Amino acid sequence: MARIDIRLGNPDEFRADVLPGTPRDLLPADAILWIGQVCLQGSPAAMRRLAETAREAADAAAEARSQADSAGAADG
Repeated sequence: MARIDIRLGNPDEFRADVLPGTPRDLLPADAILWIGQVCLQGSPAAMRRLAETAREAADAAAEARSQADSAGAADG
């Protein structure tokens, strides 16, 4: 499987948008997330899964950082 790394920094602009659907739902509406010049587009359900997974990853990273800080404080 191909892998694409996107490194995010504080100056990156985050914008939400929507690609409207068509009458009679021939084409459903898509959610759009802009991160700088990168565009992520998908169904509302897929974008919710992305957001939930990103939150889980951020929580896990924060917990790991907290544990590392605690271990460092106990050593020093």
